[in-house]
Amino acid sequence: MKFFKKKQSERWIGLGVAALTLCGAGGCASITYVEPTQGERARVRFTTNTIAPTVLRSYDDRACSTNEQEWMRLRNGYLISASPKRLGIALWAHHENAAKEVYADATKPLTLMFFGNETVGTTYYSCGVPLTHKFENNRDYEVAYVMTAPSCQATIYEISSKADGAVRTHLSTFNNRTSPGTATCLDQFKKRRLY
Repeated sequence: MKFFKKKQSERWIGLGVAALTLCGAGGCASITYVEPTQGERARVRFTTNTIAPTVLRSYDDRACSTNEQEWMRLRNGYLISASPKRLGIALWAHHENAAKEVYADATKPLTLMFFGNETVGTTYYSCGVPLTHKFENNRDYEVAYVMTAPSCQATIYEISSKADGAVRTHLSTFNNRTSPGTATCLDQFKKRRLY
C-alpha cells in the first residue's frame, strides 16, 4: 500500500484544478504554523519541487490521529498570498515559495506529513509522506519533499557550518510506502479535502 492516489476522471480533475487555483494562486495562507519563541528549538527549512501546492501538516502522535494542524503550503512558483520565510539557514537554492524556514520544537519527536499534488496531462496525482523526527536544539536542518509521480519522498539533512563553507549531511529518507509505523497515517492521507 502506498500514500498515492491517481485520478483520471474529468469531475475529479475539475475539482482539483479549482482547488489548486483557489489555494495556489490566491486565498489560502502559505504559512499558518506558530513557531516556538523560546526554549529548545531547531531551525528547519521545508522544501518542495512541486508546481502545485504541497501542504505540510503536523500531528501530536505517530499514528497521525490526534490534533492535525496545517503548518504551511509550499509551491515551486508564484503564490498571490505568499509569505516568504527565511531564517538565514545556509545553502538556500529554492524559489521563495518552494521553501520556508521556521523554528521547530526540539524537545520531542515531531510527526509531520507532506501532501503533494501534480497534474500530468489529464491525470491528477496525490502523494503523501509521513515522517517522525526529533530535531536537535540549536541545529539547522532541511526537509526536502520531492515528488516524481507515482512516488514521492522526504529527505532530512542537517546543515552545518565548516571553516570552508556549509555542508549538508543526509540523516534519513522517508517515502510514500506504508510501514507498520505509518499505516494508520494512511487514513489522514485518504481523507477527502478541498485543500
